[in-house]
Amino acid sequence: MKSTTTPPMSLAWIVWGLGAVFYLMGFFQRVAPAVITSELMREFDINAAALGNLSAFYFYSYVAMQIPTGILADRWGPRRLLTLGTLVASMGAVMFALAPGIAWAAIGRLLIGGSVAVVFALYSSSFLFSKPRKRRPIEPTSIQEAAQQGAAPEETIEPITETDSEEPKREEESGPKEII
Repeated sequence: MKSTTTPPMSLAWIVWGLGAVFYLMGFFQRVAPAVITSELMREFDINAAALGNLSAFYFYSYVAMQIPTGILADRWGPRRLLTLGTLVASMGAVMFALAPGIAWAAIGRLLIGGSVAVVFALYSSSFLFSKPRKRRPIEPTSIQEAAQQGAAPEETIEPITETDSEEPKREEESGPKEII
């Protein structure tokens, strides 16, 4: 018979922190193309419509993975699924950063979006079982607030880095940072 006790609060907060960092990186990846629009258009020789479609590839897979996330979590467990999601998101970030063409960049965006989709669903449900009842309404909101911080570096770094060589470097570095 399984124990029905909740884990220690310190462990719950560690799990929350790891999930928050992963969700923050996912949000960073979500808004990254908005900051490097001119570089992407020039590098891939695309127009604004194609750039919008490239950015949307993140959301295509994000939406498509919402239902399978629950099924996969029941089969593999949240820890394995979050670990796999982190690795796939990192591979997608590196693929997007090093893409030789628009097709590879789109595949990278698909990988990022699909793997980040697991975070919020698993993250929210983990609090149903690991936090006291009185804290449960607060946690999903604090998760979203933490994720919003992923967009902050994009907005503050863009005016500082005007050279073309800095933008791709930031993208290449975000993949390994997600793994860590």
